[in-house]
Amino acid sequence: MTNNTKVDVKVSKTPNSNLTSNLQYLMKKTRITSVDLAESVKVSAELIGKLKNGWLSNPSLKVLAGIARHFNLSLQELVFADLKNVGNHMAEKPISYIPIVDWSKIKFWKDEPPLDSIALENISRDNLFALHLAHDYGEFKKGSYIFINTEQKPKNNDYVLVLNKDSDSFNLKKLIIEDFYYLQGIITDIGGVVKYNEQDYQIYGVIIGCQSTKFF
Repeated sequence: MTNNTKVDVKVSKTPNSNLTSNLQYLMKKTRITSVDLAESVKVSAELIGKLKNGWLSNPSLKVLAGIARHFNLSLQELVFADLKNVGNHMAEKPISYIPIVDWSKIKFWKDEPPLDSIALENISRDNLFALHLAHDYGEFKKGSYIFINTEQKPKNNDYVLVLNKDSDSFNLKKLIIEDFYYLQGIITDIGGVVKYNEQDYQIYGVIIGCQSTKFF
């Protein structure tokens, strides 16, 4: 018996990316023009046109975040979901844009304009900022982003951002709580354990997460 069922196989020029088809679908569904979308995202209509037609393969995070925000989608849904095949469903997940702060401006991060931002789903941005790692910090690898909560109370074995008041510099440490508070180095060549005291140190925040790239 011959099976005459046809199977449609879709091939994308960019593996796992549906950005172009998703943008075409969303613009058609919402009847928005390239000019109007460009105005909403604060980019040129030419750039939107290139994205819509697949002529721009490496858009910036800022552009993608703006488009995702306009359509009330996450970055992951905008780029990787197959929106044409999920019917009328358009996810309504809360997206927060966490400021990426320069290490030299941590003390004033709420007042200084951020270097950039990173989008996260289902998380409040209150008292939260990101730092980019220029080298390895133990399990936190070079190039990744760590998220610091300045209001969360640290617990035993938490990784914390610590201000050394003597050198006026910040570093990452592991907090050990026994009879006293101790700060343990997490870089091999800057190891050792020191007793925490408020005259010399300030625990500025708790590391609540890490992300290997700016994308997701």
